[in-house]
Amino acid sequence: MTPIKSSSIYKIFQEKIDTDFEGTIIDIETIGNFGTPSGFFPQGRDYLSRYRDMRITTIGTLSDNLLRIFIAKNEESMERFQRKATKVMRIADSPTYAFSKSFEEGCFYWNSGHDHIDLDCELQSFVGESKKSVVAKLEIDNYDDPFHDIGRKCVHAFEVDDLSNIIKHNRACLLKENQILQKRGVKRIKTKWLDL
Repeated sequence: MTPIKSSSIYKIFQEKIDTDFEGTIIDIETIGNFGTPSGFFPQGRDYLSRYRDMRITTIGTLSDNLLRIFIAKNEESMERFQRKATKVMRIADSPTYAFSKSFEEGCFYWNSGHDHIDLDCELQSFVGESKKSVVAKLEIDNYDDPFHDIGRKCVHAFEVDDLSNIIKHNRACLLKENQILQKRGVKRIKTKWLDL
């Protein structure tokens, strides 16, 4: 993929992909600490707190036969990039899909100044289901994912300025999630937001 736009804050990559669904698949990559020091993930009212220290570095969308990836250029541009990522989410065509609604919604909550962004559908069948296991079970291609469904590898890649592998990973995630949607379908869930 080659960039179609570059600014001092981010780069945008775009590719035409045949799709057969309405709406937008969304996938993000992040840096920061995941969870809590104890490893305990709060439930109920405080479930969003586990994403407090996550910062979005990349947002990918797949919609209307177009795959687009927005990636922050460096850590110094992160604050301004968050505004761009939130804008991309707000204009996404409905219904919106994510592998893990709580991850995407939680990260956007903390990165957008506590705005609630509701996604419509979840591709994950149950809490804790890994994308890697679904990809294996449904015999979905790896799509040249350099991290083989281990998104946490994007943290180190961002630290060492390996943006090309983050882009490849995000692209692969979107293509895999498209296949999950086609082969297995989704759960429709509406989050009931509670103020923290």
